[in-house]
Parts: sequence; structure tokens; C-alpha cells
Amino acid sequence: MLDDSEYCSNLKKRIQELKLTERITFLSGISDVELVRAYNNARLFLLTPVSTQDAIEGFGMVYLEAGSCGIPSVGTRNSGAEAAIIDGETGFLVEPNPAAIAQALRRLLTDEKLSQHMGAAAEARARTFAWERIADLHVNHFSKMLQ
Repeated sequence: MLDDSEYCSNLKKRIQELKLTERITFLSGISDVELVRAYNNARLFLLTPVSTQDAIEGFGMVYLEAGSCGIPSVGTRNSGAEAAIIDGETGFLVEPNPAAIAQALRRLLTDEKLSQHMGAAAEARARTFAWERIADLHVNHFSKMLQ
């Protein structure tokens, strides 16, 4: 398995080969304010993890973060994306292969009405995971148990 630095090095090399350096920015160590600004300037959010025997993407919090800014997401099946994305409603869940990922991206980038609809649905979905709502659910659940 590649370590992060080797993975990033290979990824940056491939980006240079494809002459995409002017179109791709790597962000790290940014503040919450900068993260929200990045989401608000995005048309979509893409994270396509692949689960292996050694590693699995847990709950897809980043998809909900994007959704809270009205951004639809593309994620892969058999990963944490399935807990956060409602396929065809708040974004797309795809098989982890380039053709399926490209097709989902193409749909969101070429159909502005679909993208806006999914973004609004993603924002509503993200609100269902707000800490205040989750806390209220637990308080109500435990109150009923104690009665």
C-alpha cells in the first residue's frame, strides 16, 4: 500500500502529465472558514474511496459537509459514501471505476437543473445530521425509556 507522500507524489506527477496543474489545487491544513469557502465555490464534491481488506472509508462526513453548502456529491459504493449520499437524489453512488465516475461527473456538470436539485436535497439531508437534531433524538429516546 502506498503511503500518503508517495501517493500524492504520483498523483501530482500524473496531473502534470495531463497538463492539469492550472486546474487542480491541493489544499491541506485549512481552517473551517476556508473549507466552507471552498465548498461554496465548488460545483460538486467528488471522493471515490475504494475499500480493501486493510482499509475502509468510514461514515461519509465530508459528503454531508459538502451537502450542507448545497453541493451534490459523487462517491463510490461499498464505502462510507453510502451512509451520506442518497443515490440519484443528493448525488451519485457509483462503482469505483473511471467510466462510472466520469459518467456521474458529466451528468452533474452538464445538467445544471439536476445539479441544483441534488444540491438542495443534499443540503436538506445534511440538516438531518445536525448535532442539535441528533442530540434531541437521543434525549427523546432516553426519556421514553425512563417513563
